[in-house]
Amino acid sequence: MRFVSRFLIIAALAACSTPAQQPHDHGGQAASKDAAKPGSKVPAQGEPAKAADPHAGHGAPAQSTPARPADPHAGHGAPAQPADAHAGHDTPAAVATPGAPDPRPAFFRGKSFSEFNHRVAGLFVLLAGLFYLISDRVAQKWPGARYAWPLCLLVPGLYLIFFSDPKWPFGPKSFIELLQTNREFLQHKTYSVILITLGVFELARVRGAIRGAWAALVFPVIAVGGALMLLIHPHGGTHSPEHMAAMGKIETQHLWYTIVGCAIAVTKGLSELAWSARAIFLRVWPSLMIVLGAMLLLYAE
Repeated sequence: MRFVSRFLIIAALAACSTPAQQPHDHGGQAASKDAAKPGSKVPAQGEPAKAADPHAGHGAPAQSTPARPADPHAGHGAPAQPADAHAGHDTPAAVATPGAPDPRPAFFRGKSFSEFNHRVAGLFVLLAGLFYLISDRVAQKWPGARYAWPLCLLVPGLYLIFFSDPKWPFGPKSFIELLQTNREFLQHKTYSVILITLGVFELARVRGAIRGAWAALVFPVIAVGGALMLLIHPHGGTHSPEHMAAMGKIETQHLWYTIVGCAIAVTKGLSELAWSARAIFLRVWPSLMIVLGAMLLLYAE
């Protein structure tokens, strides 16, 4: 019994001297694991412990590299590079080299050149009508004055053959290429040929080289064709409100040129007939030439 009593006493004392088991510390286990890794730095005794990482145990990366901001287009199929807003359109950069100088002189780049050509033609048309009206009286003193009015048609025709458009000879394209590809250029050259044809033909009639009755129809027929062609005369440009307003103004002027041109053709034909009103129409058609010339002098775009 003494032996049993002593054994119980020793066991009780041993139980009292054993420290209580502490709860599991995950951070301590992680620290002891890190300390067990080779190269891990163990804080020296007495050194304050570093603050615990709030992301410890939650799968945070070991290095402190900041995470990149999320792409707002992720998952929406957005391209990696910004799309070109002008893709698929003929931008000026695609048509001509940016900064490349225009080879044409400054006068030929705007509307001033077109207005100048209309006024050159108008001046000679006005002079043709005026010279015809006074040719009978002036020719008594200067017989060569009879040739003045046909020459007033021939001279602007020759001028417009070369300078009706700034596209040639000042542009990069050839004369033949523009005739084949540019309808406005083709019509301008057609008007040049009309003026030259009328000038040469009427000059031959004044000289007496052409005397047939059919010759009286040449001027009226060609003049009507040229006047009606103004109704389908094209002008290049954009569809902006400013351009459309300018086109409306040009088309209105062309309509009046057509009306007066047709009136000139008809009255010129009537003046060739042997009838009682011939003397009247011999004055009417050159007077209408003066009116048309004045209208061309006032042309504006």
